[in-house]
Amino acid sequence: MNDSGQVGYLPWRDLNGSTIFAENDRDKATALLQFFPSVYSVEPADEYDSLPDVNNEIQGKMSGFVIAEDSIYSKLCALNISKSPGPDMLHPRVLYELKDVIAYL
Repeated sequence: MNDSGQVGYLPWRDLNGSTIFAENDRDKATALLQFFPSVYSVEPADEYDSLPDVNNEIQGKMSGFVIAEDSIYSKLCALNISKSPGPDMLHPRVLYELKDVIAYL
């Protein structure tokens, strides 16, 4: 990779055995497809499943739930502060130490 994070010229051999330097994205994809045939797949551009129309139909409406301060506080008190951070990258120790402030918000 070069400094811009992009793959530079990619030398590869085509089906005839000629060495080609892939310069654009399409040629690079072709080269990688031939080198790793089981990893990449070619799918038709016009065949896809249609997504449901969510504007006309809302399924599973949520209603009638209450978030209470004491419920949040008890969950924060039960945190295991020796665990690793979660996907939000907040360490449980930080959440535990700030439980009084967080539960109030």
